[in-house]
Amino acid sequence: IGLKRLYSPRVVSALLQGRHRALARFRRHPARPVDRDWSAQAVRKITDRGLFRVYFKEPAPAGHVGPPRTRTSPERLRLYRFLGLLARSEDYPPKDGPFQNYSYFKPMGLDEVKGCWRKTLRLMRDGRAPREVGVYLHWPFCPSQCTYCYCSMCVPQASGWAASYAAMLKREMDEFRGIFEGTRLGSVWLGGGTPTYMPQEELEGLLAHLRASFELEPGAQVYVESSPATLTAGKMEVLARHGVNRMTLGVQSLDEGVLKRIDRAGQTRETVERAWELIKRWPGILTDVDVMFGLEGQSAVSFVRDLGWAVGKGPDAIHLYGFEPRAQTLFARSGGRLPEERRVEVRRTVAAAERLLTSAGYRTARVDAQRGADLPEERQDSAVRRLGASVLGLGHSAV
Repeated sequence: IGLKRLYSPRVVSALLQGRHRALARFRRHPARPVDRDWSAQAVRKITDRGLFRVYFKEPAPAGHVGPPRTRTSPERLRLYRFLGLLARSEDYPPKDGPFQNYSYFKPMGLDEVKGCWRKTLRLMRDGRAPREVGVYLHWPFCPSQCTYCYCSMCVPQASGWAASYAAMLKREMDEFRGIFEGTRLGSVWLGGGTPTYMPQEELEGLLAHLRASFELEPGAQVYVESSPATLTAGKMEVLARHGVNRMTLGVQSLDEGVLKRIDRAGQTRETVERAWELIKRWPGILTDVDVMFGLEGQSAVSFVRDLGWAVGKGPDAIHLYGFEPRAQTLFARSGGRLPEERRVEVRRTVAAAERLLTSAGYRTARVDAQRGADLPEERQDSAVRRLGASVLGLGHSAV
């Protein structure tokens, strides 16, 4: 849909209706007053103009029984695609996106959460729910907040924060230990934040407590996110000893000018090389590498060098990301904006990089999903999306 068409009264009214329909999906959840007012205004405009009848429905043929038939013309499908983007993207008002404007779940106490899990596990045992279940632990702390990051994280302001938070995670495990007795987990994901920013003794204690609290099935995937500046030989020994068999190394970029602009504290090319060698000392651990394009000060030439480095190392998977200036990022909060030309460059460059990776022997996750194959790099995420599996979230922001 071109910009000129967006300004025609018919399409603008349709967009209002589409936004209202998107908001209505969350009607039973609390929304901010401004959203309710906006939605009510949209309803009035739609009702006054008869858009339900004029634009989205067509008259039923003679003798037709049931609701009016819905048009499925290519034009209408394109409009629905745009409405989907409008409802979910942070590039359209409201700039912070719907996922920040609503409470997707009602407030629940611990007893109610436990009750839900008892019911879910009972359904799994009876064969009425997917049997795949995993646990996700969130470690929110990082040495700095990178300007591109929109994850739930913080920089600790006191030395005791890590120990206090680790103790809280252990108490949370204890609350669910009895409920999950006799249930084997297929996956463990320790994400963040930066889990390898955890002090070594806390990492040792947390993983040992996890192993004592839950039973893992043979071949379970134990997945840990890491960064080059925080990974040490001692921490790698801890991870290997507790059965970690897959890791992500968050490289993002090797360009030191870019690393400085995005405030990626402590990372240099030397720390990246050292971290890679540390991981490769443990052949039983599969490795993914994160690489980004579109970062501040990053050129296409710099990105191609980074990608060439990653392909040359031959990791088991390469996670390729185009920078998205979401409202939660420091980049956006400080007034940064990505011009449309830069957005186009990011999309085209990432698409070209995907073709390069394909020629280097890598398959995309989308292709694996279309073939019905499990995504080897992230068993937990794959099981949730493909099988409707269950995940026990532990820690701040984990759901």
